[in-house]
Amino acid sequence: NQRLVAALGALVGLLMILVAGIAYRLGLLIARPLDLLTKGAGEVAAGDLAVDLPEAPDGGEVGYLTDVFNHMVSRLREGRRELDLIHETLRKKNEELEMLSTTDSLTGLDNHRELMRRLDHEEARCKRERRSFSVLVADVDHFKQYNDAFGHPAGDEVLKAISEIMREAARPVDCVARYGGEEFVVLMPDTVAVDALEL
Repeated sequence: NQRLVAALGALVGLLMILVAGIAYRLGLLIARPLDLLTKGAGEVAAGDLAVDLPEAPDGGEVGYLTDVFNHMVSRLREGRRELDLIHETLRKKNEELEMLSTTDSLTGLDNHRELMRRLDHEEARCKRERRSFSVLVADVDHFKQYNDAFGHPAGDEVLKAISEIMREAARPVDCVARYGGEEFVVLMPDTVAVDALEL
């Protein structure tokens, strides 16, 4: 009778060791990969797309879920790269549009619109700080006759050359603008009339 109890005790002990081993194995196969999936999903939700889960050792449903998760994160990374490229392209296009909206296309000088904006700004600043500024207005003499004699492309070259001379003569802080046609304006902040006449 005692031998039977001892044998049953040993059998129960072996069964418990076997159940513990199976539980440990199941923990490795299911619980650990599920923990990794949960942690990975949290990282992705927080914006970290550098997550890459290891493959589940025995495949199965958890392995399938891991593969689907890794594929989803890979697609998200790809989408983010595409969005970043689109964002950079839009940023460059916006810069180009901003430049086109403020720059004369022929001469590269500020255009009439930008001149008016800068003039308003300078006037307000000078009133506020009690400072002075000067505005030079110039036009090209006999430009119509030149255009008629040599053609518009030659006239455009003259306007470009004059623009370059004005840009080089002015200070970086000055606003050199093509007002329209053959008319140019130089807005000179913090400049009195005597200094403006020097330019």
